[in-house]
Amino acid sequence: KKRMAQPAQSQPVTVASYNIAGNHQTYDLFSIVQVLARISADVICLQEVAGTTEEDTQAHHIARELQLHCVFGRAHQSRVFGNAILSKFPITDVQPLQLPRGSLTRMNGDRMPGANERRLALSATVSLPWTSFICICTHFGIYNQTDKASGAATAPVRVIKKWIKHQSRKHVPALLAGDLNATPDSPQVAALDDNWNVHPTAPTSKHGKKIDYIMDRGRGVWKMADQQALTFEETGWASDHVPVVATWVLVNPNTGEQPCCGLQ
Repeated sequence: KKRMAQPAQSQPVTVASYNIAGNHQTYDLFSIVQVLARISADVICLQEVAGTTEEDTQAHHIARELQLHCVFGRAHQSRVFGNAILSKFPITDVQPLQLPRGSLTRMNGDRMPGANERRLALSATVSLPWTSFICICTHFGIYNQTDKASGAATAPVRVIKKWIKHQSRKHVPALLAGDLNATPDSPQVAALDDNWNVHPTAPTSKHGKKIDYIMDRGRGVWKMADQQALTFEETGWASDHVPVVATWVLVNPNTGEQPCCGLQ
């Protein structure tokens, strides 16, 4: 049985984004569940989720442990590997968006990590008792300097922009969360800043860089009240990333009562 929160209309929503490195040999379900249980987020976006089938993934195991709803989007072309959205509230209108892959090589000609992996943005509607919003969980490829200079690195941003600005969705509050493999000064984040509120946090990867984000488009209904990245000490190095945790506050409930439009 899934947990169903029964909050007052003005209660904030806690959101977490976490690259769980599910394909690493060091992956440990118990450690990841412990980290996420302590956060106790209402909505969780996971990246690098592995599984045996699309209905039996690490995200589904985590969701069962935490009594959450779960949807999974397969990104990889040959393995069950992708993104997932977990929620205390019902999830509907699930739509996977195929994204361009990252650069094939580094600037020195070496193979880029994850070069041939298909990439994905997983969009869904989260239906709270008093309103709804769109949640997009994504994981971008890694781009070299040549592709950043040519504009190729912002191709995933353009796919998401086209989707979220569709007539049926352009007025709906939304969250965009995930591992962008891009620092705050990158072309990718600069392009996203045109449509999303980008919020600073401490570094999120083992390399000491911020590459994980929770961005929002409040539409005058929601406002980001707080956002932070946990530390590796707090997570016990359960992954080579740390979670980003945000508090999203409903500031205009009267306009927020409109339901999200379905897919068109």
